[in-house]
Amino acid sequence: MENRIKSALEIAMEKAAKLGKLTPEEASELKWGPEGERLAALYLRGQGDLAKALSPLEHGVVPYVVRGLVTVLLANLDIPRNETAAATNRRVLQAFRALCRDQKALKVITGRVTYVTDQYANYGRQQLEKSYQALKEQFTA
Repeated sequence: MENRIKSALEIAMEKAAKLGKLTPEEASELKWGPEGERLAALYLRGQGDLAKALSPLEHGVVPYVVRGLVTVLLANLDIPRNETAAATNRRVLQAFRALCRDQKALKVITGRVTYVTDQYANYGRQQLEKSYQALKEQFTA
């Protein structure tokens, strides 16, 4: 039995050794996922074309890049509280139309997203205005 205190590096190395090695799929995900995230960020800023960005990539890495793309696109899908958010939602839906091969599933998803955003735009603002007027009347009375 060893009586010395281990350094943080030694403890970390022991834990890393217990984790095992990455599978080739996990390694590809870690390597190419950030590239997809970068492409999505450029696209959302209006500085990139997804079809052109994906075309020079090797066939085997495209799914990993697309996963990174989808992660960022979904993170940017939000309730349209202002015109900027609504424009971002439109760009996200355009990207999904460009990326998705299953048009039937895509139609269902875009329909649901459009329904929620339309409901918020039509009824959410009305409800907010009613609440504001009620609160205003309560404090002026």
